[in-house]
Amino acid sequence: AKDSKIFLNLRDFGDTMTHQPDRIWKMTNYLSSLPVEERITGIAFEDVGKFHKDLLGGWTKAVRKEMKRCGWRDGELIFHQHEQWGTMIGDVLEVLAMGATGIWAGLCAEGAAMGHADSCTTILNLIRLGNKKVQTKFNCKHLRDAAINVTKIVTGLPPAPRQPIYGERAIDMVFGFVFSGIADDVKSTLKASI
Repeated sequence: AKDSKIFLNLRDFGDTMTHQPDRIWKMTNYLSSLPVEERITGIAFEDVGKFHKDLLGGWTKAVRKEMKRCGWRDGELIFHQHEQWGTMIGDVLEVLAMGATGIWAGLCAEGAAMGHADSCTTILNLIRLGNKKVQTKFNCKHLRDAAINVTKIVTGLPPAPRQPIYGERAIDMVFGFVFSGIADDVKSTLKASI
């Protein structure tokens, strides 16, 4: 269809950048140099948690620079990060900071293998870091509830209690208290001493 969004997915991006980077450069150059009417929407690349965010960020910056150098300024460069070592959200934020235009992700972290960097956690972290664009682009008011509901639909269970942002204990961090129980203890102690 004319309004289709076509992406080329580079599943082995990190390994290729490590061992055969010229393949990525040739492909990026080719796609970026196509006539406007023949271009696809963009490039998607992913990591299975194998590579450090500094490498991912540097590679992202280099690919984005090549896209722009060849005239593909409106080409999308989206990233998908699998969970492996507990660094997935930090990796995604680094890649976005270095030139990726978006992420390819589900609303919640449930997914293949150990899961992936979800859009709910990523978007709310972007807001926390001061990004105003996501607040106008997405209805962020209901993201947390939506992630909870999608997790329940996919797994039949609520999110893990310690799941950042939308786990049951995530709200325990409100106002800087580590656990809501601590806040309750402080209130009880204050009332008892008055």
